[in-house]
Amino acid sequence: MEKQSAYYQNIYRRYLEYMRISGYKKDTQKQYGCAVSDFLHWLEANSVVTLQSLTPEHIQQHYRYLCIRPNKIYAGILSDTTVSHSLCAITLLLSYCEQTGQISKNPISGLVFPKPAYRHRELVTQTEIKELYQAAQTLRERALLGLYYGCGLRKKEGGQLNTNDIHYKDQLLYVRTGKGDKRRVIPMSSGVTEDLHNYYQQEREQYSKERCPLPDEKGNPFLLNKRGMRMRGMAANKILSTLIKRCENKAIEEKKICIHSLRHSIATHLLENGLSVEYVRDFLGHQKLDTTQIYTRISKQQLLHIS
Repeated sequence: MEKQSAYYQNIYRRYLEYMRISGYKKDTQKQYGCAVSDFLHWLEANSVVTLQSLTPEHIQQHYRYLCIRPNKIYAGILSDTTVSHSLCAITLLLSYCEQTGQISKNPISGLVFPKPAYRHRELVTQTEIKELYQAAQTLRERALLGLYYGCGLRKKEGGQLNTNDIHYKDQLLYVRTGKGDKRRVIPMSSGVTEDLHNYYQQEREQYSKERCPLPDEKGNPFLLNKRGMRMRGMAANKILSTLIKRCENKAIEEKKICIHSLRHSIATHLLENGLSVEYVRDFLGHQKLDTTQIYTRISKQQLLHIS
């Protein structure tokens, strides 16, 4: 990407500092920063040299560009959600510039853009879950299923999990920093507890010593990748894809299953087995029942019976 003008570089630096002192999370700062950087480069490429000369039509043109822009990581174009996040980042930028007097009029204030459509998530049936467990060939693979299906962790929560967050004797798993910095305690089944303990005592410890992982600034990671370091979401999804291929079940392969699908599936299975919506809400770490309703496809009739 070509170097930006001194004007836009200054705008970008001040925007990042504004997000930092405003208390935006680091992930949001990074995501919004990338979106705004892309926006400012696009403006320069289209001869918009200052934000003062920015018009609503320019923003609409940029929106149309985002809708067809290739994804730099995955195949295809940007998702509706990514486009929506980019627009939020630009809206924040222009609001900040208006408040600080860098622009006299906010060109995005009167624009309305389509909201991203609800993204349908594929479910893994209870029979398919059994097939995934049968396809597991390592203790780490079983531990991964235990965390993301058995404990219903979010992708990031599984990556952030440290060894001292799991209490095997009490069969409890502690999520220290869930979504919105909320903490929760998750009860583990005896099977999940055994799988996690076996991985920790046997495969993980041996794997860790062989790979000599670098010190982790946020604790001792539970799930390790091939290099003996903290496993991130992309590696976890890759392991899940391997398990799906081993199943040799076309029905599972045709579904677009990811790590988050396991969380969505366990919530649905818990409800099917008669557990209350309140329990599932607490299990998932949701603040509102409405969110649980979306994840678990609960009907309005079921919600009306909640006292």
